[in-house]
Amino acid sequence: MTLLVGGCAGSSEEGDKEEPGAGVAASSLCDGTFEAPAAKALQRLAGTSRFDEGSGTSEAGEPRTFSMRNAVQHLHDEYRKRSACWVYKTGDDSGNALLEIRFSASTSHPSATQKESGSDQPTYPLGVYANAGPDGADLFFRCTTKAPSKMPTSEMRDT
Repeated sequence: MTLLVGGCAGSSEEGDKEEPGAGVAASSLCDGTFEAPAAKALQRLAGTSRFDEGSGTSEAGEPRTFSMRNAVQHLHDEYRKRSACWVYKTGDDSGNALLEIRFSASTSHPSATQKESGSDQPTYPLGVYANAGPDGADLFFRCTTKAPSKMPTSEMRDT
């Protein structure tokens, strides 16, 4: 992969303003979810410094604009109601997201010592469990969550 970096300088009485449709920096994506090293890694892997997020509404009819507040409120919800952040390269009109991030509560996680049947997906020393495969990556971190008391009996209980 080749990383092309370009820039230009100029002066403006109005200061530096982004052009409409010019995308946002990786550090601004997904409600600021990316810390500096992750933002730099995303830029390096994508070969660009400008990104867009998905827009419209989710399958549950909620605004698709990602917010950490919404993600936390829906940690224990069924999959289609959970908040997600879809990241695209600015100018990419393929309709395929470069990255999709979802947060959810889980009462368990795979073990790095367990060998998934028929799987040769590598695990990584990140969080309590991390693996990557052809369809994405699963990252598990230990966090205490409390399921809302109004939740019907489900798999999504306190974690």
